[in-house]
Formats: sequence, structure tokens, C-alpha cells
Amino acid sequence: MAPREKGRGRASTSTRNASTSSPKPSLILQRGKRSFLIALPDTFADAIDETRRLFPRLDPDALLLEREVAGFGWVRLTDSGWESEAAALAQNGDGDKPVVLRVEVDVGSGTDEEAAFLPDRKRRRCLSPSPQPSNLLPASERKQRTSASPPHETTPSRYRLRFEGGEQMDDFLFLVKQTAAMSKIVETFANVIGKPRDSFRFCYAGDPVSGQGTFADFQKHHNIDPADQEVALMWCFTQCGGKPVIYLFPPTPLDCAAVSVILTSEWHFSALYPAVDPKKGKQGETSASWTVSAQPDGSLVDVASGLELKYLFWEAEAYKTTAPFPSHFAFDPSNPSLDASNGRALPFAAFLAHLDKTLAALSLHTAARNDFITYWLSHFNRIRDAGQHIGFRFLAQSDYKRAARLDVDPKPDVVSRVFLLFKGVDAVEASEWKKLDEIDWVKEVGVQVNKVTDESLFRVLEWGGMEVV
Repeated sequence: MAPREKGRGRASTSTRNASTSSPKPSLILQRGKRSFLIALPDTFADAIDETRRLFPRLDPDALLLEREVAGFGWVRLTDSGWESEAAALAQNGDGDKPVVLRVEVDVGSGTDEEAAFLPDRKRRRCLSPSPQPSNLLPASERKQRTSASPPHETTPSRYRLRFEGGEQMDDFLFLVKQTAAMSKIVETFANVIGKPRDSFRFCYAGDPVSGQGTFADFQKHHNIDPADQEVALMWCFTQCGGKPVIYLFPPTPLDCAAVSVILTSEWHFSALYPAVDPKKGKQGETSASWTVSAQPDGSLVDVASGLELKYLFWEAEAYKTTAPFPSHFAFDPSNPSLDASNGRALPFAAFLAHLDKTLAALSLHTAARNDFITYWLSHFNRIRDAGQHIGFRFLAQSDYKRAARLDVDPKPDVVSRVFLLFKGVDAVEASEWKKLDEIDWVKEVGVQVNKVTDESLFRVLEWGGMEVV
């Protein structure tokens, strides 16, 4: 019986100690709207490891932990000071109010040549204060005010670069050095939002921000006082009409044909080839024009430059609006409509096969179909790699014409304009989109199938597309 009594004694003592020992202190790791309650780590390395585990999207080598200290604001914690800080953290509060540590990412934490690292997304308003009103003045007034201000004695080693997305988009916060390359900051931002670099733009006080040079160059160009520790940029998505190209197929050699594209005020040209100067109209529209000679096989010669061509090229972009309601236009380049009510969604492999088949039905010859698919293939691949289906629809020519009119003189016998809208759609949501046999794209687009292959007619073909972001 003695051994059993002894065993019970040990168990009783263990239970008593557990009930009387103090619980291990806890703290909260917070970034934006994401918060985690954890036990107080023994070492700084343990704290960083736990932060990496809980915030896997952040660059593991650029994490910062900050604690709010009365009179000093948010102060960065370090390895050397963790032991004393841990003791203070353990004694802070009354036990039911853990200390909050803020998780930040140091953009440009390595050598001076290094720049941006991946920060986590920040929802709505950032924790940091708004910039001073002087930063929001027009460039001319900022320059006068900056030049009249006395020089500051100190320059911050890191700047808080805040990206504001307006009412319906997210805000982000980067920490940057003056030596950080703007191109790297742009690249990092693209990685954070999961969109290509050409799908968004930055503005400072209404002026576009270049992706060239360093952050210091950006400050100098926009007359920003280097002593201002926080800088706020506005960011917005851009809708890009990618590679609309125009083919001309006259029945006999044509010495002179005038071709013009006229865009509504909702978007503007971003590239033209052969290069021409766009002209602005009284109603905000923009036009681009070429004069070419054309052969029955589609070969073109630009009269102004003498360039030999297979097609005319134009590209345009629109700053995406955040209107809560659809535009009254059937196709608004700044707020295009693509959803389950008007489009279809297919997985990557099925989509490519269907796209080639549909383009052929819409009158695109083999070379045009190959160019179309390969031009957009990297976008399709990115959607696939995100685990999404591809939602898409082709615009009716009449709707497309309202946003981008095409004029050709002499007047063609038949014009076929094929413009694709597409975007990534979650697999679950894709099941709600229209079925394969519910849309006749030839009828929807309005292609005159009986004329597009008639070589006795003057035929014009245009194709292009836009990823809806």
C-alpha cells in the first residue's frame, strides 16, 4: 500500500502547485485589423519566430515589433533589450489587459541598394496620422512654401510611406529609406495586391508618381520636405485596353486609307504604333489617326514614316472608378461590367480551348488568334496560379463603338471588332456563371459571318481585350 500512497501524494502535490502558480503573461501581436493573443515569448528570437508563423505573408527578414511607450509613441523592440522589456511586459497592466505589440515591415532594411519588402495589407485607415495639409497643396505652392521654410536639422532614417486607396479600396503602409528604388517599391506593391505592375497608378497631391529613381528623387521632384517622416500617396487601379490591333484587307491594292480611333473621355491612349500624336477634342475625347496604303494580304505601309506593317496598334488605359452602381454606358472603360449575369467562367485549360474556337468563329485568322492568346497568356496564367477560373465575355460591337469609335476612309464593306473582358473568379463562384451553351458569341458580338471571309469585299478586323481589376 505504501507505494500507492506515495504516488497519490505526488499527484496531490502537483495539482496543488498548478492551481497556485501564476499563469504565464500574454501579449497581443497586432497588424492592421489582425490580432493574435500569444504567451509572452522567452526571447526576442522566439517572438520573431511566432510573428513569422502568424503573419506568413510578411517578409520574414524584415519584421519589426513596436511597443507604445508613453511620451515616445511607438518604439521599436530589439534583441539586446528584450530581456528587460520582457520583464516590463510581464508586469504591465493588471493581467487581463495584455500589452499590444505592433507588427511592422521595414521596407529597405538591408543595404542601401536594397529597397522594398512585402508588407501585409492594411484595411481602411492606417494607425498613423494624416499628412500635414502642406503636403496636399499644388506643386507650385508646395515649392514656394518649402523654399521659404527653414532647413531642418535632422532627416529620418526611415519614412512611413502610406498608400491611400479611397473609399472602397485598401490602405497600405511601407517603411522606406531614401535610397529605396521607386521601381522596387512599385514591384512590392504589385506583389502585395496580387496584380501586374501596369494595373495601378500612384499620385501625390494630384500629380502622377514616376517609378524611376529613388525615394529621395521622388521627394525632390515633388518638393517634399525631407524632414517630413510620413508621406501619403493615392493609388488606384487602371483598366488597360491591351493591344487592340487593326487589320485592313482591301479586295485590290489601296494607295491611301485614313484610319482613326476616337476614345471617349473615360480613357486615354497609352501607346500607339506607328507613333502619332493624339488630339484632344472639345468634349474630352481623344483621337489618333494614320494614313496607310494596304494590300489584299493585309500588308500595310504607313505613309508618314514609311514603316511596313501587318497592323496598326493602339493601347489605352482608364483610371478605375469606385462608383457603387453600374455605369449607364453599356461599356464604361473605367468601370467595366463583368459578372455572372453577362459572362461565363471556365478553368484555365478549358478556357484556352474555348477561346481559340470562339475567336475563329468571330473571324480571327490563325495568326491573329495566336497573337491574341499569347499576348494575354501571362494574365491567364496568373489567374490559374491563384487557383481561380477565368470569367469572361466579349463586347457587342455596338457597345464597344460607344467607347472607342473606329473610322476608316474609304468605308469598309464589313468591320469586325472583337474585344474580350476577363478576370479571375473563385471556383465556387464560377458555378453560378452562365453555362457553355447559353451564350452565342457570334450573335452577341454582331459579326457578319457571311461577309468576313468574302475576299471581294473591303474587310477590317480589330481585336483587343481588358482584364477587369
